[in-house]
Amino acid sequence: MSVAGTQQATFTVVATGNPAPTYQWFQGYQLIGANPSRNMATLTIPSVHLNNVNSYRVRITNSQGFVYSNFARLTISSGNTTNGQGNGGNNTNGGG
Repeated sequence: MSVAGTQQATFTVVATGNPAPTYQWFQGYQLIGANPSRNMATLTIPSVHLNNVNSYRVRITNSQGFVYSNFARLTISSGNTTNGQGNGGNNTNGGG
């Protein structure tokens, strides 16, 4: 998934089971422990910044066991960011 810098990114997983599963989201191999949506099927990053660029996955668990999702990569769209000059990352420096 690629989003413009400071835009929202949302990852969603669909899982069914009995009993109902719980979810643990990971950025890379690091558990995202402070995220309020960590026990939900959706992980939302409200404003994507460089420190969010990584691979994400979820561990889905119930009393029958657990499974990890495949990794999903989050990147920032280079054509949709600006540094205060130019348009869409097509900035030039110097005179001309």
